[in-house]
Amino acid sequence: MNANLLQTVNAGGWNSRLALSRKPKLISKPKPFWIFAMSPSQPTRRALLGALATGAIAPFLSNPGEGIVASDRTDSPLRLGIVTDPQYADKPTRGSRRYSEAAVKLEAAIAGINDARVDLLVHLGDAIDGEKNAAANLKRIFDIFSTSAAPVIHLVGNHCLDGGKPAFDRTSGLVAYHGAMRFHGWRFLLLDGNAISIRGHLPGSPAHTEATANINNGAVSWGGGLGQLQRDWFAQQLIDAKSCGEPVVVLCHFPIDGTSSPQNHLLWDHAEVAEILSNQHNVKAWFCGHNHQGGYGRVAGVHHVTFQAICDAPSDGNAWAIAELNSNQIRIAGHGTIPSRDLKF
Repeated sequence: MNANLLQTVNAGGWNSRLALSRKPKLISKPKPFWIFAMSPSQPTRRALLGALATGAIAPFLSNPGEGIVASDRTDSPLRLGIVTDPQYADKPTRGSRRYSEAAVKLEAAIAGINDARVDLLVHLGDAIDGEKNAAANLKRIFDIFSTSAAPVIHLVGNHCLDGGKPAFDRTSGLVAYHGAMRFHGWRFLLLDGNAISIRGHLPGSPAHTEATANINNGAVSWGGGLGQLQRDWFAQQLIDAKSCGEPVVVLCHFPIDGTSSPQNHLLWDHAEVAEILSNQHNVKAWFCGHNHQGGYGRVAGVHHVTFQAICDAPSDGNAWAIAELNSNQIRIAGHGTIPSRDLKF
């Protein structure tokens, strides 16, 4: 595992679960209760503990904090493995959705990604489908993710919360649903499209109340939005990244571009988010899932890539990709139903 990883600082001081041999430099101060969402798989934990013993900086066992720190190493391209929407469940196929096949396909996808020796594995959300046996289904999928040789970043999809937020949090190990990380000269912004949603929020809570109003006004019940607080944080992160000269990749379960996904799949507040993006030309790409058929669009210089779902891959196929991030382009090598693309800047 690469040694130039991030470490977060929690609101009460240095992360009590990690003993660092050196104090890293703080580079930004978003709101104290946001940092980023990552899942500490067992192989990653072992790798992190070994890295920490040599003074490496790592984020994957961190608590929510008020800052992000990182190495600026840019001596080779950054390689990401990407999967999305397994939506695993032990239930019959419905249309193109082969729910029960998703676990085996995910195993094969991660094996291929391991062979590619990526730096990070990105899961763009929707690990499972349905409330029935949700805890057991989550465990099976996260056990499979634990076979990744690279650290895993999990974005939270709407179906991730089918069994409730406590069950998802226990199984995933996530400590926050959105945040920022700076790695290999890039800044990654991880967004929570369920911040305003009926999923994961108690009835009567502000998020649930706002979501209910949106649904009553015609929004789909399986959608969600960032909300004003997260949009403000997002805008500030983009300003900070631009001042640091850092290219940005946005990771979110939900799309915001109507050319890459149908309108009813977009974030509820996609217009407000797109307006924020239009003013920041250092954003190179928005990577998402949610729309199982996938798609591509380019707006105001930003490449919007919706990756095809594992759940909908043919029985003899799959859906995963390797993205190589370079200074002048992102090269996507698709496998199965995901096409290859060169995203030039």
